[in-house]
Amino acid sequence: MNDLRQCCLAAMVYSLLLAMPPWCQGEDLPSAESVLDRYVEATGGKAAHEKLTNRVTHGIVQIAAIKLSGKATIYEAAPNKNYTAIEIQGLGTMEHGCDGNNSWERNPFEGTRLHTGQEKEHHLANALFNGDVHWRKMYKTYKCVGTEEVNGKLCYKLELETQDGSKHEKFFEKATGLLLLWKTTVKTSRMDVPTESYLDQYRKVDGVLVPHEVKLKQLSQEITITVDKIEHNVKLPADRFDLPADLKKKVDG
Repeated sequence: MNDLRQCCLAAMVYSLLLAMPPWCQGEDLPSAESVLDRYVEATGGKAAHEKLTNRVTHGIVQIAAIKLSGKATIYEAAPNKNYTAIEIQGLGTMEHGCDGNNSWERNPFEGTRLHTGQEKEHHLANALFNGDVHWRKMYKTYKCVGTEEVNGKLCYKLELETQDGSKHEKFFEKATGLLLLWKTTVKTSRMDVPTESYLDQYRKVDGVLVPHEVKLKQLSQEITITVDKIEHNVKLPADRFDLPADLKKKVDG
C-alpha cells in the first residue's frame, strides 16, 4: 500500500474517532452509584441533608411565550408528602399534592381530580423527601452511559428507572458533581409530556446547596422558576397535606 493511500486511511479513521461519542472512545466512566453519591456530597453531605425534615420554597414563575407570571409555593415533608400552589395572573391558581398515599391536582380548567393508576404511582414515587440522598429507594436501575455537554459544561449522563417504571436521564457536571439537567416524562390526564429541567444558581441554605433557578422546557413552552426564599424545618399547619374535602369523601368511600 502506497504512502498516499495509508495517509488517506489514517485520516478517515481519525475523522471517525472524532465523530464518535466520548463513551465510545474508551473513556473510563465512573459508576452511576459514585456519580449519585458524589452529588449528595457536593450539595452538603448526607448528614446535612438528613437534618432537614421539611422544606418550603417561595418563588416566581414566568411563562415567556405568553408573557404570564405568578407566584409559586412548594411545601415538602418527610417521608413523602408535598403540596404546590401556583398562582398565575390571568389563569388562576393551580394546585398539586401528595398526602403519602394519594396524589391529586386542581386547576381552573379541569377542576379537582384524584390521580389513579400509573399517574398516581408516578407522582407518589417523586414525592420522596430528600430523594437525592435516598436515591437507592427511588431507582431500580441506574447506569452511567457517557458524557455530554450541557450549556458548555461537560457532564456525566445517567440513565435511571424509578420503582414505578418511569425513565429519567440526569446530567451531572464532571467538574463539580452538581446536577445541571434532568430529562423525564411527566404523566398528565391527557398525555405524557417530555420535560427538560435545567438547574442553575446553586446556593447554600441551612448547610445544603439548592438550585435557585429552574428552566422547564415542555413541548413548545419554556417556564422559568426563580426561587426567592427557602425555609427548612418550619412549623407547618397540621392539615397542610390533607386531601381536599371533596376528594377525601371519594377515598373514604
